[in-house]
Amino acid sequence: ICALFRNSASYVATFRAMVTAQARPDLALVFSLVEGDSSDDTWAQLEAWAREDDRVRLTKRDVEPVTDFADRVTKWAALGNVAVEQALATP
Repeated sequence: ICALFRNSASYVATFRAMVTAQARPDLALVFSLVEGDSSDDTWAQLEAWAREDDRVRLTKRDVEPVTDFADRVTKWAALGNVAVEQALATP
């Protein structure tokens, strides 16, 4: 499961509960998470999750400042690629 986070501290626990509930004996889950540019404690919450769960792959990648919509789309697409590449690199 790949996900991007920015200023999502109020949502991390809910997201974690939702995705970890998907666990099944015949399904190997990996959580590839990328956080960037948060001004709240999103990163700290994700780090705590990663310490508690060895299925979490975590990267911090800040992309601000964003100059316009096209720049935002380009940078978020790159962040999505980071999450996918991180997931694919999981043995």
